[in-house]
Amino acid sequence: MKKKVIAMMLSAALVISGAGISSLPNQTAAENDGSTVVASITSGSGIDTPDVTDAPQETSEATKTPDVTDTPEETKTPESTATTQPPKITPAATATPPAVVTTTTPAGITTNAALKVGDRFTTGNYIYSVTAVADGTAKATVKVRGLSAEGKLKTSLTIPASVTWQGTSYLVTGINEKSFKNNKALTSVKVGKNVTYIGKYAFQGMTSLTSVTIGSGVTTIKKYAFAGCSALRKVTIPAKTTFIGEKAFQNCKKLKAVIINSKKITKINSNAFRYVKSGCYVVVPSGKKSAYRSLLVKAKASKLKIYVY
Repeated sequence: MKKKVIAMMLSAALVISGAGISSLPNQTAAENDGSTVVASITSGSGIDTPDVTDAPQETSEATKTPDVTDTPEETKTPESTATTQPPKITPAATATPPAVVTTTTPAGITTNAALKVGDRFTTGNYIYSVTAVADGTAKATVKVRGLSAEGKLKTSLTIPASVTWQGTSYLVTGINEKSFKNNKALTSVKVGKNVTYIGKYAFQGMTSLTSVTIGSGVTTIKKYAFAGCSALRKVTIPAKTTFIGEKAFQNCKKLKAVIINSKKITKINSNAFRYVKSGCYVVVPSGKKSAYRSLLVKAKASKLKIYVY
């Protein structure tokens, strides 16, 4: 029995020794290289490790960043931005404003320099409106329409014979209706020589007005022109006057004297001198006493005392 066991052990040893002898060089090489036993057995088992571990070649091809991240060609910013360049369109759009400004400015200057009939302007103490434009030998004319902000602060004023605006000279030929109405500041007014008429209500209600000089060119004094000028004491009617309107001097309660220099008056309307100061006298040109007395009686001013100078 022992012999058989020993014989089997020997045969097994021979088998093992035969297999082990062929692997000894590989094991020894593995031990010398510092590799593990598993690594030496794997190489000895015939597995083609180079084929399995050829990962560097695959990974190098798979991770070719130049091919994958070759974005510069796909996102060509120079080409994309070149297609959307609004600055080239913008200059064309912004080129129109200068043209508008250029055409507007000359038009404005021309209009101001060549005013039309009815146009207004303010200079000095007055607001004027154009009544006629220059035509051949005829001069441009204006009328006073009211007081400027500066004029409203004055206590004494003279309406000029002419005025210049933007290089054009205008004759001042009229005083528009209500131009000075109810002004309480003015105490003295002188009317320029080129004024031909004093409009309706022009000086009405000027309770501080004590002195008025009517210009030599005035032909017409319209209704209510000086009505209610309760402080006015004396009035001189110029030589060219032909007409005195209704209630022109009504309620001039302190009026003491009316000096008429005109020989041309043809009409004095009703109540022209109504409610003037009792005892007010009228001085008329020689040869006109009878004619003017008749006119005053018709105007209900029979109480006025008429004298001839």
